[in-house]
Amino acid sequence: MEARAWIAFALRRLLRQWKASAVVCLVAACIAVFRALPSLRALRAEPSEKQKSISDPIFGTVVYSYARLSESWEDFLDAFQFPKGSPIRQHIRQLFSREDLDAQFQRLFDVLCTGSTMNRHDFEHFSRGIQGHLHILTDKKTKIKLLSPTQEDLQWIAANFEKAFPEERPLNRQNFPDVAKLVLLRRVVRTLIEFVGIDHIQGGMAAPLVVDIAVDLGSAKGPPFRIHTVAPCSRPTLESGERLNAISE
Repeated sequence: MEARAWIAFALRRLLRQWKASAVVCLVAACIAVFRALPSLRALRAEPSEKQKSISDPIFGTVVYSYARLSESWEDFLDAFQFPKGSPIRQHIRQLFSREDLDAQFQRLFDVLCTGSTMNRHDFEHFSRGIQGHLHILTDKKTKIKLLSPTQEDLQWIAANFEKAFPEERPLNRQNFPDVAKLVLLRRVVRTLIEFVGIDHIQGGMAAPLVVDIAVDLGSAKGPPFRIHTVAPCSRPTLESGERLNAISE
């Protein structure tokens, strides 16, 4: 009996010790979780923190800031070392500051979207619909077709559009003109790089350049957006003009 009593006593003591240890462990775990809460909150906030900027899907070194959407086209040209005081850059600045151009972009938004915000399918429709051509003012034989969106562009839209423009910061009627200006300028520059070369356009075009762009969405009413402008020459040599003159229709 004494042996049984001693065993029972030992088991009860062990049980009390186990319960005490369990309580201590539980308290310690709660303290650890409480201390970790700031880190967990920071971790949960991390995705939005990362999306303060957008990396270009083709030109990886070019990064656009949400805080500078209206100046994103300037940042794009800065990344390619286009002179800030060049006549062509001043021409773009004047063109993009026109209120009637913003109004035309907003009408395009209304055609593209059924709601108040743009989704990735609408944006892809816009990107695919961009058409046009470039040519030297005095020589239509130099006409070159505006390039289509690349596979990298389309893959970026499919994989990253919702991250770039989440519900709390959507692409809407108000900020669409800023994004659309960047997209159109980027397409023009990419086309010139393809046919003329980056070195020549960085130095400036030697002849006025006609830019004719439309966004064709397949409507019987015709393109809901069109822009036609003549960018001035920005350097006194014929090298860039000669490169375009070598291109036939």
